[in-house]
This record gives sequence, C-alpha cells and structure tokens, in this order.
Amino acid sequence: MVDAVMIFASDKFVWVPFYGLLLYFIYRNSGVKNTMWIVLSAVSLLILTDNGSVHLFKETIQRLRPCHHLELSELLNLPNGRCGGRFGFISSHASNVFGLAVFLITVMVNRNGASKWWLILLVWAAFASFSRIYLAVHYPLDVIGGAIFGGILGAGLGKITNSQLKLIT
Repeated sequence: MVDAVMIFASDKFVWVPFYGLLLYFIYRNSGVKNTMWIVLSAVSLLILTDNGSVHLFKETIQRLRPCHHLELSELLNLPNGRCGGRFGFISSHASNVFGLAVFLITVMVNRNGASKWWLILLVWAAFASFSRIYLAVHYPLDVIGGAIFGGILGAGLGKITNSQLKLIT
C-alpha cells in the first residue's frame, strides 16, 4: 500500500489536476495578465531548477544514486523497479517542487486567500520529495540539497516576478 502511494507521489503527471487547481486560484486572485506573467515565470523557474540540478550538480558531483551503488543496490527494495539516471545529487524532483512551492508562496503572499496555500504547497513539496527517498532513488541529502536549490531559485524569481507584477498593475 505504501509503495503504491509513494510511486503515485513521485509521478510528475498525477499532479496535473493539482497544478490546474493552482492555476485557477492564481487566475481568480490575479487576473488574466498577471496570471500569464506568473505562469511564464513558473515555467522559466522549472527550466532553471531542472537544468540546474542536472548540469550544475549531478553531472559535476557525480554521486551515484543509492540504487546504482553496487554495495547498496542488492539490499534496496525498488517498488517501481526503476532507478533513474546514474547520478543523484541533487534531486531534480525536490528542486522542481520546492522551487515551484516557494515561488508560488512568494508571488501569492500578498493576494487574497494566499495565506491558506503556503502550508499545502510545502506539504506537497515535502511529500513528493520524500517519495524519492522511499523509492531508493535518492539519499536524504540529495533531497535536502534539491529543496534548498529550488527554494532559493523560487524565492529569487518570485521576488523578481512580484516587482514586475507591480509594474503591470
């Protein structure tokens, strides 16, 4: 049962309805023009977090994932039977979800009702990130490193987006 939940949490596409709900919330509280800027900034952020986690960290540091480590791989349970790429530091999943969560919190903090979402966004990011550890494709520090990297980029781009939204409205 837990295996299935963690496989679900780790799948990028099962979160599409959640993203749709977030998009609706942003539109309802920000209007069409601001929503377009927020979405454009969020897409830019995801490109930065995803590519940055791979090119700045994984390919540079080259630390094997636990499931690719010869001494560990036989001891690990891989519930979905997949391991992912060879290197794991930092977690791209954690970088992406924490980047998006912190970005949305930063952008939406001054809009009506946004205060209700910050906890949901952080719990979602933590749950999706923890699933990567459970599935034996990342060490805890891979996820923590990804969360920090994504959070820093999310906060930075969120502040830039906020300053641009003030110019638009």
